[in-house]
Amino acid sequence: MKVTVYSRAEIEKVMADGNFPQNTAVISFYDPAIKRIDEGYTHVDYSGICDTVFYSELEDLDLEVLKRKGYTYDTYFPEADNMAMFITKAYMDGKNIICQCEYGQSRNPEMLICC
Repeated sequence: MKVTVYSRAEIEKVMADGNFPQNTAVISFYDPAIKRIDEGYTHVDYSGICDTVFYSELEDLDLEVLKRKGYTYDTYFPEADNMAMFITKAYMDGKNIICQCEYGQSRNPEMLICC
């Protein structure tokens, strides 16, 4: 299984260019804080491009900040078990994974390690 990390801008360019890889599942993180700034903000729309997508609305926080913000790991990322099952199924199906968030850093590698 190959895991590739993309920012929103990078994956939207890949999609617009028609270069979305075959046999791929997507984990797409999007930030609820941006909705407070931009009412039209939503996750990347993979419809018609990929039918195996796990969307996660998750604040863009480094793991060491969780306690200061009043989170436990379970309250910060309650869908971790579901994501782990998604990753396991993708692996069993022989799929690669694209992990995408706004900037292509922080949430992506940390969340995959935690799952």
